[in-house]
Amino acid sequence: MTDGHENAARFIKAFNAHDEDAMRVLTHPNARFAAMRTLATASV
Repeated sequence: MTDGHENAARFIKAFNAHDEDAMRVLTHPNARFAAMRTLATASV
């Protein structure tokens, strides 16, 4: 079994290379990804 950091690095490399097949190998078939949106707040 691979280390979590190693799996994350492989996924990021595949994502940046737009390698859909490699991303499918690294994720569960029913996996969903959600983008997190952060809102910047201005301090007065």
